[in-house]
Amino acid sequence: KEGVIDFSSIFYPANH
Repeated sequence: KEGVIDFSSIFYPANH
């Protein structure tokens, strides 16, 4: 999500 680190892209790169 926004505001924090790109956890969505790190943990779920396929999801992002």
